[in-house]
Amino acid sequence: MNNELGFDFHAQLEENELDFDFHATKPREILRNIIKRVEEGNSHNELGFDFHAQGEFQKAEQSHLNARRIFRSIDNLHVLRNFFNNINELSKVIRSGEANSLEGLGDTYLSLNQSERAIDSYQQAAGIRRDILDFLGEAKNLLSLAATYEALGQHQKAIEYYQECYSRLLMNRQQANSCIIMASCQNQIGFIRYKIGQNSRAIENHREALQISQHTNIFPEQTEALLTEQARALRGLGDIYERLGSYQQAIEYYEQAREISHEINDLTEKALALLGLGSAHIDNSKAIRNLEEALVIFQKIRHHDGEANAANRLGNLYLRMQEYPQATQFYERVLQISNEIGTHKLQAAPLHNLGVIAFRGERYEEAISSLQQSLSINGGSAPVEEARTRHVLGDAYNACGQEYYEQGEYKYAIKLLRQALKFFRSIDCQFRIPNEQIGDQFAEGRTRRNLGDAYSAWGQQYYEQGEYKYAIKLLRRALKFFSSIDPQYLTSEDQKARATAEECFRRAHDTLGQIYHQKGQYQAAIDWFKQMLETMRDLGNRTGEANALLGLGNVYHSKGNYGNPDLVSPQNSNNPTNASEAYRQALEIFQCIDSLDGKLGEANVLVGLGKTYHSLGQCQRAIEFLGKEDIQDGRRIIDF
Repeated sequence: MNNELGFDFHAQLEENELDFDFHATKPREILRNIIKRVEEGNSHNELGFDFHAQGEFQKAEQSHLNARRIFRSIDNLHVLRNFFNNINELSKVIRSGEANSLEGLGDTYLSLNQSERAIDSYQQAAGIRRDILDFLGEAKNLLSLAATYEALGQHQKAIEYYQECYSRLLMNRQQANSCIIMASCQNQIGFIRYKIGQNSRAIENHREALQISQHTNIFPEQTEALLTEQARALRGLGDIYERLGSYQQAIEYYEQAREISHEINDLTEKALALLGLGSAHIDNSKAIRNLEEALVIFQKIRHHDGEANAANRLGNLYLRMQEYPQATQFYERVLQISNEIGTHKLQAAPLHNLGVIAFRGERYEEAISSLQQSLSINGGSAPVEEARTRHVLGDAYNACGQEYYEQGEYKYAIKLLRQALKFFRSIDCQFRIPNEQIGDQFAEGRTRRNLGDAYSAWGQQYYEQGEYKYAIKLLRRALKFFSSIDPQYLTSEDQKARATAEECFRRAHDTLGQIYHQKGQYQAAIDWFKQMLETMRDLGNRTGEANALLGLGNVYHSKGNYGNPDLVSPQNSNNPTNASEAYRQALEIFQCIDSLDGKLGEANVLVGLGKTYHSLGQCQRAIEFLGKEDIQDGRRIIDF
């Protein structure tokens, strides 16, 4: 019996190289027993691989466990070292058999969705291959570990294992199998980096794979496998340049990939290249032709993932053409395929696009439902696509919130708009795509404006109902959102809306302060006017600041805290402590406001100063102020 390491067991029994009596049978019997056990272990492994191919995974697991138990039970090789040649080679065969059983277990656990047990099995197998200096075997296990982590969405871990596999094979790159695996590693790293948006690094990986796989003249017996890696590298480059908007360059790469795969009759790679051509062609008729051809091939070879991908891209094309019924039909076909084969990851893209169709049809709640499902399925495995989904979700919540805003349901509108803001802000800056307006600051600014509008309208509603405290609380939030908009994204509408909110905020504060004033609750009135003063200064609203000072002056006057009205320059410019200081500051500001508000404010301040002089017994000075022409048309009646 020969084994994969080239060791002939039975030849050892025929050789007469014993350092003891030829008739001694114990070593020969031990060797025969070991050979029998190795053959038994190999049989269990072969049976396990057959069961796995038939989908009988529990039986496959048991067969590989039996094989491993047999190989690990062979522990008397040391007895034979003085009697037979190549015992070290026999030891390698036994350990290799154990590695085979672990690799079979890894494959089986993967099929049973037991990823952690699969990883543990591959790691043990890789360790054994390393111990017996089987570098190619070790590399294959590293490749399995990388593929497992990639399937789990642990991209960085997968890249690390692909890179380790590549490094292990560098010293053996003159072997054909080594070159194939090395090219495959670089391609897989490129595909992962494309998925997570690292386009420039992905290009480097695919170009390295292309260079390695061009050694077909050195390894003619592996030409087909190396050409397959060439086609994969070219397709990967096509994907990246398509994303970057270099469509002609992408088409050239896809065409080369299609020609190579057609030459070697690799239907899977040919269909994948046709998928790329369908996405990259601007000419819709060419795009449809390529995608339909890819769909037919995938159906022919029963490649369900590929069929779903082709149907999804045809849906994308019809979506781009705004032919929504056809697009919906293809997306629903993808969902059907996904349910049939139990691969729910395939549902993320069609659910996203069904959400887009619903959004464009102004069916916002339906859009939100589809997009939320897409986001949940994605689970961070495709960050660029997730960024797009988050952006459309933000748009959908924004639009839905605006509908409720227009219906006067401000509370629910605010809840939805806050969700919109959450999604826009959750888009990682490295995945923001300016040319697609993915994660752009304008969208976030628009949402902040809408939140400001909603809080402002709700606050004004409370103001009109006489609920001034609630009005102030809501209007303060409105102003917070208006102030948080990046100035470069402020539109004239934003500025107008902000001014409206500020005016209502000012009136609410002013009114509440006056109510406390009229009730004789002077300290409460002073607190409100001081709060108003601070806010208006922060906002740079000079009219509001002057009105707050006027209100303070009136309350201080009622308390009898008159101060000295003859002091033109107040001592406490930031925090007036009496009526005279407040009035003087207010007068200075109102005189600089060239509008009716400025004139009315100035008139009211002059009234306040006149009454202050009167209260201090300076009647002539009071008459001078109360008799000024400025206040004849601008005076308002205020109860002191």
